[in-house]
Amino acid sequence: MDTASSEYIFIKAFFRDESMFYRVFEGPVAVIDENMKLTLANSHDAICLMLMICITKKHQLVMSNRRLPCLDTYLDKALIYLWPRFKTVFDMYIQSLYQCDAKMLWVDGTHPHHIVRCYMEFTASLIQLNAECGDGQLDMSLKRLRLAVDDLLVRFAEKFATQKLKHLFLLNNCDMAISILKVRFVLSCK
Repeated sequence: MDTASSEYIFIKAFFRDESMFYRVFEGPVAVIDENMKLTLANSHDAICLMLMICITKKHQLVMSNRRLPCLDTYLDKALIYLWPRFKTVFDMYIQSLYQCDAKMLWVDGTHPHHIVRCYMEFTASLIQLNAECGDGQLDMSLKRLRLAVDDLLVRFAEKFATQKLKHLFLLNNCDMAISILKVRFVLSCK
């Protein structure tokens, strides 16, 4: 961004032709663009993808504050690549919850399940990143994730012999979920 900014300002002032900037940076932007496409195709980390989305949005804000349009197209294109990949990976996470075998993963005991803990940590991370980025696109996906986790919890609870054990299991998992979210938000407010 700094290089592009200084070059854009120089070219515009010296040559009085901002289109020359786009010709000079056409090659480097094409290389970065191609590399991004290849890298994203192999990325299965939703947190990493959301971080990339947040960083790109922050870069857009910096360039907007500088009042330099030279990277607008590139940064918009990056988001156009990132959001669909994030949604694809996120959908894979949700499908894994619906498709997992509750019998195989069930652990006898009413303590919180480790898979639910992992998904709550994942959810808390995404909520925090979404709050920093200020984008509402993630809200519906998080709701779908919550429904998938709820479904898994119910499938785990069905393995218990008594209603009391089922309710205790669900209560312990809900308590853990609230605790994770509460700790994450207390830390983010400091």
